[in-house]
Amino acid sequence: MFATVASAHSMGGVVDVPLAFAALALAILSEVGGVSLSENVYVSGTALVGALSVLWLAPPLAALIMLLGVLVGQHLTRRSWSKVIFNASLFALSTLAAAAAFHLVGGRLQMAVTPQILVPYVVMLAAWNAANVLLLSGLLGTRNHCSPVRFWVSIERSGFYNQIVFAILGLFMEAIFVQMGLLGILFIFLMLLAVRVAFQLYANDRNFYREITGVLERALTFKDPVTGSHSERVALLATQLGQELGIVDTDLDLLRHAALLHDVGKVAVPDAILGKAGPLDAKERTAMDLHVTAADNILETSRHLGPLAEMVRGHHERLDGKGYPDRVEGGEIPLAARIIAVADAYDAMTQDRPYRAALPEQEAVLRLREGSGTQFDPAVVRALFRIKGLGDAAATLAEAPPLVQAAGSEVTPRPRIVKRRRQSRGT
Repeated sequence: MFATVASAHSMGGVVDVPLAFAALALAILSEVGGVSLSENVYVSGTALVGALSVLWLAPPLAALIMLLGVLVGQHLTRRSWSKVIFNASLFALSTLAAAAAFHLVGGRLQMAVTPQILVPYVVMLAAWNAANVLLLSGLLGTRNHCSPVRFWVSIERSGFYNQIVFAILGLFMEAIFVQMGLLGILFIFLMLLAVRVAFQLYANDRNFYREITGVLERALTFKDPVTGSHSERVALLATQLGQELGIVDTDLDLLRHAALLHDVGKVAVPDAILGKAGPLDAKERTAMDLHVTAADNILETSRHLGPLAEMVRGHHERLDGKGYPDRVEGGEIPLAARIIAVADAYDAMTQDRPYRAALPEQEAVLRLREGSGTQFDPAVVRALFRIKGLGDAAATLAEAPPLVQAAGSEVTPRPRIVKRRRQSRGT
């Protein structure tokens, strides 16, 4: 989302060739030096180069170098040609829109960083972002059968602070260039390198987080292979549901890891209960139900995994407040927990368990439909039916209550509500 490029500008009708090549080199290096923060989030400093290209270069050439920079840079990172062409075209159009907006409101090439640049600069950033996200949300939102507006909100929510930081850095780099000319580009390159190092350190931290998640999931699989394979399937289905509902980037990564660890608390459940070939009695049921609080206690002690604790704790709550362990209801249940609840229930019903054979899919669909609006979030159930090609079943469900729809783009939970309920119930 944040990739962009530089271009060339003309002075008196003559193209400044060194500046054009310098901008193109920065764009390519920014793409090649991008960092993968997670399986769904890729960040590069190319957006900074893109902002500078609009400030330095004529709009058509800015868009052209944008196109070339992304094409070459992403090809060097061995991405598929379909993605490379899509991204390059997307960013070229966004740059052209940004440059047109910049000049329309009085912007000039190589403006000094004074109060006069602020309005054109803000308009330029707004136009670039609007064009970029409108195209993304329109194309990808339609492909994922998700409202383009909801898709746009999800993208903006995950990238808002990055945009602010990049906007400030862009002004700082423009000031360097205006004062030092082409020599300033060397300093800009060094700043981009520093940004890249900072992102790489953060990515290493995120990779460590994923490794911890993998270790816990493998420990659960070692204790109970059935539960381990179940968690992997639930994580896959929950991720598909998140995409269907328009969740993107970091939020989708959090959802996947929460789903993968939703049953990690079962390491505290005795083997005799986990593997019992028959219904559980009341005492055994109580011991089994404690796996959600055990998971919460395991995860909340970790700086990396702490954000997953409330999502995992809430996956057996119900919309009507009759779930456990906190009896929260409706939109108070994190969206991630509501998604995991549906994925968990569907997989549990359609797979063999120690105490019963797998149910036919028609029976699972019937039970999910019956629980929609009381146990399960109707929006999530409809998304599951669409994924499974059951459009007729999705059409029979009533629309989700406004409270549930309003929380539809929130993956990260609101722990104040849940923790207050938890303390009042002494869990």
